[in-house]
Amino acid sequence: MARPRKTPSVNERDEQEQRLVKVLADEFETLHGMPPAGAALDTLEKIYAAVHQLRDGDHPQPRTAICLSGGGIRSASFALGVLQAFASKELLERFHYLSTVSGGGYVGGWLTAWRRNNAAAAAGLNARSSGLGREPPELRGLRVYSNYLTPKLGVLSADTWALAALYVRNLLLNWVVYLPLAAAVILLPVLAQSVLKAAVLWPPIVHQSFMGLACLLLVLALYTSLRGRQGTTRADRVSQGEFLRLELLPLYAAALLVCLYSVGAYHYDPARTLISPITVPIAALGVATFHILTWIGFAVRSGKSLRLDWPTAIPFLSWLVAGGIGGALIGWGLAIADGLMNPQGGIGIDHGTRLLVIFGVGWIAGSLFVAEAIYLGLTSYSPRGDDEREWLARSSGWFLALTLGWGLLSALVLFAADIRTLLQSGFWVLFPVSAGAGAIAAGIGSSAQTLANLVRSKKGESVSMTTILSAASLLFLVTMTIILAKVLLTMLPWWADLLDLGPTSKLGILGFALTAGTPAALAVAAAIAVCAAIVLLASVPINVNRFSSHSLYRNRLARAFLGSARGDDGLDSPTRDPLTGFDAKDNPRMAELATPASRPRLFHVANMALNVVSGRNNAWQERKAEPFIVSPRAAGNEYVGFCPTDRFGAPDGGITLGTCMAISGAAASPNQGYHSSPLIGLIMTLFNVRLGWWLGNPRNPEKAARAGPRWGIFQVVKELFGLTNDESSYVYLSDGGHFENLGLYEMVRRRCHMIVVSDGGCDPNCAFEDLGNAVRKIWIDFGIRIDFRKIEIRKRGADKDALYCALGRIYYPELKGTGKDASYVLYIKPGFHDNGTEPPDVCAYALANLTFPHETTADQFFSESQMESYRSLGRYIADTVLGEPGPADKTAPTEALQPYWKHLSEYIVQYDKQAAAGPPVKSSGASATSR
Repeated sequence: MARPRKTPSVNERDEQEQRLVKVLADEFETLHGMPPAGAALDTLEKIYAAVHQLRDGDHPQPRTAICLSGGGIRSASFALGVLQAFASKELLERFHYLSTVSGGGYVGGWLTAWRRNNAAAAAGLNARSSGLGREPPELRGLRVYSNYLTPKLGVLSADTWALAALYVRNLLLNWVVYLPLAAAVILLPVLAQSVLKAAVLWPPIVHQSFMGLACLLLVLALYTSLRGRQGTTRADRVSQGEFLRLELLPLYAAALLVCLYSVGAYHYDPARTLISPITVPIAALGVATFHILTWIGFAVRSGKSLRLDWPTAIPFLSWLVAGGIGGALIGWGLAIADGLMNPQGGIGIDHGTRLLVIFGVGWIAGSLFVAEAIYLGLTSYSPRGDDEREWLARSSGWFLALTLGWGLLSALVLFAADIRTLLQSGFWVLFPVSAGAGAIAAGIGSSAQTLANLVRSKKGESVSMTTILSAASLLFLVTMTIILAKVLLTMLPWWADLLDLGPTSKLGILGFALTAGTPAALAVAAAIAVCAAIVLLASVPINVNRFSSHSLYRNRLARAFLGSARGDDGLDSPTRDPLTGFDAKDNPRMAELATPASRPRLFHVANMALNVVSGRNNAWQERKAEPFIVSPRAAGNEYVGFCPTDRFGAPDGGITLGTCMAISGAAASPNQGYHSSPLIGLIMTLFNVRLGWWLGNPRNPEKAARAGPRWGIFQVVKELFGLTNDESSYVYLSDGGHFENLGLYEMVRRRCHMIVVSDGGCDPNCAFEDLGNAVRKIWIDFGIRIDFRKIEIRKRGADKDALYCALGRIYYPELKGTGKDASYVLYIKPGFHDNGTEPPDVCAYALANLTFPHETTADQFFSESQMESYRSLGRYIADTVLGEPGPADKTAPTEALQPYWKHLSEYIVQYDKQAAAGPPVKSSGASATSR
């Protein structure tokens, strides 16, 4: 349960603005030169005013951007055709920004790297040799590596086996960390039972000390509870961290000590019943404890005054009643424990301690929960009743989650042998089934579309695919826990003998002889210590980043796209490995791509997602991510701050372009923004389906300069259990599509006047999920409305007269009422209309592949015909949308690209006339896409 994030203070908002101001002012000077004299760009308002002034004067230069969406190699291939169309009309280098996400970043990174190497890259997009008519080597390289993960196909291909070997190697290395960690967790219930068995014959003074310490811890826990509920100021109350340290942990430690007290053989009474006289003194102790704590709590609430007047008498007396009932329940639990453990009438030490481990802690927590419920019932009319009910509900939620988790783990571990015996031979059928279910959950869960997919039942009801995958993940985890527990329990006697802790050992402890169960307890404790040591030591060399699937993915992206961008010089480079085809020089530093003064356009912004699955902003429980950008100049966001790119992600010049491409395209990640699911994420981590990357938080310059964390185990645990946030020293970055998949968000923030979006995402039903998500977040975060009055893009086969594009108008609030608020989004989407107008090669491929042009993003192994069909479609659609240049002078475009629109030019005129009359009635804050 995440604590709510407090509303940002004025100072915090000012700090966030200043972080943005520095970055956006630097980008303005890079792209447009210094602002007019006296126009200091020291506020966002001044920066936006300077941007909008670009459209004025004799030679207007409205700010423009082209966005290439996510969608894997499919989106990259389609976007390549779009880029070629714009380049053919000498429009490509008119764009100030190149904004890329995921698959769009493949071809965007390739173009950026090519432009760095060759100033004539834009012209080369459509060049052919005069003799043989061949494409430039940079384009030929893309075709060679269209199947970029395994360029050489076939079962006997070295690429195929190298990919498999790398995955298996990384998986095994990661399990060197995961397996001891899992063993240590599984052994905790075994340790608890072993200690209980050993404590049976410990001297009474030891048990009485346990009860005394338990009372002190209980006082601390209940005092924290009272302070949190009844404090009058923020300083008086407790934060989530204090709650965990000062209430939850002490309460559970007290519960464990009470369980230890309960097993002492010295107070066995054959005549004792479940409702025995022991409840009376325990109830009295509860009354006394709550009595004392009531005075302390009211002292905190009333400013150290201990006066008891009538308004405080009712809750005071209510606490006394609740304390007595809670103490009586705990006493009853001790009587039950006595009955279970009593050798003359119980079920035996072995079974009794198992039940005590599973239910003992929960019984005590439940007793306090009942006491709190009775108190709330008796004080329902209290003026502070609502506050206390909410506070206790939150704390009870923590207790419930921890109690159920501990109980389930303990039951599976301690009854592992019994479960196996119960299932008998069927268990070995369950094992491969659950392993297969886990593998399937890890594979399917890597798709960013998982949460959107539904499995329909016969009655038309829907079951989320995530629910099904979560169930498969749970089956896998339960089965693996039982198997591992059985193996560990079988090994413990051998381990005890190895440490000379067997039955014949003469080891003594604390000055008195070992009881029968002590050697076993020491053996389990030693095993947990060894597992913990292995985890800590192994997590240093087995880097959480280097041995994930990210490096495998990044290296192949760099070889395919950035290596191709080097042309013949790169292919013949003496540093290229003749066996693998890899070359470190393919992957330049992002900071080296800072736009030169001679070519200030196509400033590359790589969009990523900073995962905040356990973030404190409750409004973001659906998002679970923040935007995060890396450009040649800066890396970060307004929440965590920005770092200079040359000092982010690596100490020797900063993050590389290939790493940016791979992070921006890290769709398969356990934490994946608004697609995150804890159970599926855990399974994906175990199967090493991890493309995300841990990097230092930009607010910590020392950590931000590193290539990753030194002790990766802590990040692994956060990744396993969805504990990522933006406040820790390291942040988890993944696919930009986990926040916004079009790259539109950051371009609207930068107040671009014309934004062209190439949406190559998988959307066979034309539901426009990515567009709707971008429009919604832009309105919520910026207060900027984007209105699409009419969208005539249809799914395949639905409408032969449908368009390939739609026009949206951006309403920047600072331009309201100025008469100069014409800013547009040109939204281009792949489509196939079955009317024979598409190129014949595209038609041939489409008729043979009925899911074209929205084949699954999971297919990253494109053939030559597949890549060419998407490229050709992108070129055809963009040519159709742009048409022939209008009469305007191409050296000084007005209203950005308006003179080049063929199908939409007349519509824009009508659109502006309608806009003059006001926004459409049906539009709300974030205009829904209309059809």
